[in-house]
Amino acid sequence: MKKILPLLPFLFLLLIGCEKEKGTVIAKVGKSTLTLEKLNSAIPPEYLAKITPGDKSQLAENWISTELVYEKAVEEGALKEPEVSEQIEQLKKQIVINYWLSKYARDRIFVSEGGLRDDYEMNRERYDNEIKVAHIVTATEAAAIEVKKRLSDGENFGKLAGEYSIDPSGKKGGVLGYIKLGDTELPQFEAAAFSLKKVGDISGIVQTAQGFHIIKLLKRRKIKNPPTFADVKESIRNKLLRQKQTALLDSLVGQLREEIPVETHYELIK
Repeated sequence: MKKILPLLPFLFLLLIGCEKEKGTVIAKVGKSTLTLEKLNSAIPPEYLAKITPGDKSQLAENWISTELVYEKAVEEGALKEPEVSEQIEQLKKQIVINYWLSKYARDRIFVSEGGLRDDYEMNRERYDNEIKVAHIVTATEAAAIEVKKRLSDGENFGKLAGEYSIDPSGKKGGVLGYIKLGDTELPQFEAAAFSLKKVGDISGIVQTAQGFHIIKLLKRRKIKNPPTFADVKESIRNKLLRQKQTALLDSLVGQLREEIPVETHYELIK
């Protein structure tokens, strides 16, 4: 069962409160039923072929435990608590947004085979090298600006990493070790890191989902067996899709700002 434990939170979200489900009923708690079809549909395809009937029985047992606790919580009025209602509303809003954006982007985002090949050729030199970098990650842009100023004043990068970085690497002076193009899921970070020309060069402030990065190039070396196009094709596809998704979302938000009144009072923020 260890191999499917990471799936459990995902399954719980999908399977809570399966009332009046059609199909082969494999478990029942109060008015809620769990069908084999619902259980199978909740398991990602890459796991479905690997788990045994015993594994599925254990997942059903976990569903039963979750349902029992959920029904007790509802019975004692948990759904009426303002904090719970607010969190449910936020979760509902996020589900609606994700569903709608997925449909909106489906026919608007496409990466061609030629586009994948062009990106590979354009970055060929980068794929032939790996770089050793250190970085400082801050939660706010203001903190990153402060770090940049102190670096400009000649302060030690590693010392500032230990002082400011919210990443665990801060304890090691910000050192990440060697990375190859496509190793991370942070295209903005990789683009900035691989753009550094000389050892010792330090990037500007780079924003990613993790925070605000400042990157220092420590070493660069050739890879003995650089990846072929086939090796990196899917990582290139994912990178280009993320870039297109970001651009599409920015464009959409800009359009909506023109259509829907937006009012701000930032001067009240203290």
